[in-house]
Amino acid sequence: QSRSVRTPMAKDHGLIPAGDDYVDDPERTAWYQRAVGYIMFAAYQTRPDIAYAVSVLSRFSARPSDLHVAAAKRLMRYLSGTRYVGIVYCFKKDDRLKLKGHSDSDWAGDVGTRKSTSGFVIIAGGGPVSWKSALQTTVARSSTEAEYYGLGELTKEVLWVQMLLHELEYNGKDLRPFQIFEDNRGAIALSLNPEHHKRTKHIDVVHHFVRHHVAEGTIQID
Repeated sequence: QSRSVRTPMAKDHGLIPAGDDYVDDPERTAWYQRAVGYIMFAAYQTRPDIAYAVSVLSRFSARPSDLHVAAAKRLMRYLSGTRYVGIVYCFKKDDRLKLKGHSDSDWAGDVGTRKSTSGFVIIAGGGPVSWKSALQTTVARSSTEAEYYGLGELTKEVLWVQMLLHELEYNGKDLRPFQIFEDNRGAIALSLNPEHHKRTKHIDVVHHFVRHHVAEGTIQID
């Protein structure tokens, strides 16, 4: 029986790619890849609480060091200690389907590349129904930019959820506007401001569709 831990990953884990002193160990690499694969399946299916940790660990699958293996074992200890924890959804008959989303990003959190990690979760009936944590494809030059990219990812997921419910013949009017909670004032202002500020002109055009859907009433950011 392993000793459980309270969090999936240490707050300041400091995991970086293996350096020049890396010693290739095929057995360690095979174990690590299997472990991350198994845990990743759980993260995608029923465990949104480990999504970030799995996202980080998967970045080192090609050349895992002893530190990466230790972090993977820590995550297993967390899973062992929370195996009886579940998600509870509470719906009452004829209740209006209440959906809301939460978006967050760190800024330059990946020590090796200085890319940011975005994460979101969509809640229905008091429990998560869709979630994601992933490294951003570009390097954000400010916390506002990192958060705004994260909003873009959540907005795409919101549109998919709305289309799915429409196909299921659910009353789409109940889902407009879709409420999104965001804690970065700069990102909120950028989604509401119709003018391009000089410091945000470099942000890729594709991410400005967040502002478009705010104007259309598809989403509401608080």
